[in-house]
Amino acid sequence: EEPPLDLTGKVYQLEVMLKQLHTDLQKERQDKVVLQSEVASLRQNNQRLQEESQAASEQLRKFAELFSREKEL
Repeated sequence: EEPPLDLTGKVYQLEVMLKQLHTDLQKERQDKVVLQSEVASLRQNNQRLQEESQAASEQLRKFAELFSREKEL
């Protein structure tokens, strides 16, 4: 006995929805990988910038120290 036509149509609609959800999930997974890579890159850049900032601050401190010594002479 054949299933009623409306049941077959509903099954087809569910299959289409399932395929779309699967496609969406694949895209979300790919996007997640890209974002994780970007986050890792941003963390590295942040670390580098913090180190550069500390080095520049130290250089400025040394310069100010030398400058104040020169003024005293």
